[in-house]
Amino acid sequence: MTDRVGQVLREKRIGPGLASLWLLIAVSSFVFIEPAPYDIIAVVLCVTFFTLGLKVPSRLGLPLLLMALFVVANILSILFAKPSLEQPAAYLAFYAGLTVYLIVTWVFFTSLVAANPRRVPELIWSGYLVAAIIAVALGLAGYFRLVPATDLLMEHGRARSTFKDPNVFASFLIPVALYLLAAMGTPGWGKRLIRIGLFLVIIIGLLLGFSRGAWGNFAVSLGVFVVLSLATAGTLQRYLNFMSAGSLIALVTVVAIIGAVSMPQINEMFVKRAALLQPYDVEVGGRFSTQRAALQTILEVPIGIGPNRTQIELGRVPHNVYLKVAAENGWLGGITFTAFTLLTVWRGFWFCLARGPHQRMAIVVYASIFGIVVQGLLIDTLHWRHFFLLLGMLWGVILADNKRVMPATGSR
Repeated sequence: MTDRVGQVLREKRIGPGLASLWLLIAVSSFVFIEPAPYDIIAVVLCVTFFTLGLKVPSRLGLPLLLMALFVVANILSILFAKPSLEQPAAYLAFYAGLTVYLIVTWVFFTSLVAANPRRVPELIWSGYLVAAIIAVALGLAGYFRLVPATDLLMEHGRARSTFKDPNVFASFLIPVALYLLAAMGTPGWGKRLIRIGLFLVIIIGLLLGFSRGAWGNFAVSLGVFVVLSLATAGTLQRYLNFMSAGSLIALVTVVAIIGAVSMPQINEMFVKRAALLQPYDVEVGGRFSTQRAALQTILEVPIGIGPNRTQIELGRVPHNVYLKVAAENGWLGGITFTAFTLLTVWRGFWFCLARGPHQRMAIVVYASIFGIVVQGLLIDTLHWRHFFLLLGMLWGVILADNKRVMPATGSR
């Protein structure tokens, strides 16, 4: 890294470069249009920082190779895709280009965090919290019809805020919820009360998205976060602090959810969405039958049918990112994307168990990623911008450590 980039990342004051990075994350919830403000700022920052000398970590080799092969799979699936009036080659290229762009943002965030694993994540979490609070505020305003044009913030009785889909809106909030939980252990009841209040706001937003996938994501992420936090508590005092703060949060959250669900406007939708299976899951042409068709397509078309072609070819998207990727980008795409995901889960797990200065933050990020990985079995998560941001944060702190995580002992 050149001295100019290093100086920007090491600055104690917030200079233009770091302010722009914060702004990028703070507007990350405004994604109802494409390109979103986030995309424009991200492209500018990527070009600027890499031009100034930001370096890709040398040990990013294997995951970067897997993602490069995934890009190759996208290109090959476009070249061999059947001509279609509904989705011409230019449309497929645009969708694949968005995938490539998001992979570049992953490399960008990985490089930034690896360059300064303390300063950059602090800035990212600050912006992420602002983005989440704004999103929830607009979601609540739309749900309770407190502002004009509420239909823009709603979809079929569910809050979607400034996102295209309620599922993405609700899932976007989960990392912030875990971040606030992790911060509960810091001293000072004044700060704790503020964080409890913010956490409850986030939970209400998560509830009003009425997303079964996001609810499941939160349950999985929270479980991973609690297990890893307890396993790495280290001292009895930290263990007791975590348990006491967790018990208080659990009690307050349960009371808040019961109060919210008792409102007739919320209760009706909650009961409807809380069902394990919906009609569109099991009907002919529904989620499960489409997934079976996707499996058949994977076996019959090894090169893939082309990016985002499952909607046209199968009548509905498979609601499973791994099946969708394999069906659209072929065996090469399916294998490389899945391998990258599993490698991230594996490396991240051992890093979280190893004691170090970035362990607390890594557990929050890892738990959030793990939840999205599991949710990917039920929905397409390929183009979730916050997913690639989290991936960059995790790989950044992993590569910032000069020593390797040793799976045999979990030590570094």
